[in-house]
Amino acid sequence: MQLNDPEAIAYQDTAERHLVAARLLLNQGIYEVATFCCYHAYECSGCALLIAEGEACGRTVHHAQKLQKFLKRTQTMNDTDIEEQIANLNGQISSLRNRLLYPRRDNRRIIRPNQEITQEQAEELLRDIQSVVEWVGNKIRS
Repeated sequence: MQLNDPEAIAYQDTAERHLVAARLLLNQGIYEVATFCCYHAYECSGCALLIAEGEACGRTVHHAQKLQKFLKRTQTMNDTDIEEQIANLNGQISSLRNRLLYPRRDNRRIIRPNQEITQEQAEELLRDIQSVVEWVGNKIRS
């Protein structure tokens, strides 16, 4: 792993800023947007780890591929707790991402993004993602 890689650090800094934004949004009751910020923080932190490990990531890699690559990389790091947490988060995040961006039609109903997740669920997701982002930060910074 290349510690303090400037590109990896830039992705990690972006992740950390999105977590700050998520907390501010949660405090304002805008939890669906806070959750999307959590998603983006998670994805950016995953990219930070991958870049520090010498893998291509970022804008050229599709969202689902980033999450898969992040999980695969953590599976090689002999940390079963974080591996399990990332596997769980990948499942949660993948199903939420697009539902948090736009309203959708479900039969005759329109479901708004703020109806897709509760504030309590958003707070729990923020806590879980914060721990992963902190873990990555510890891995890529000396």
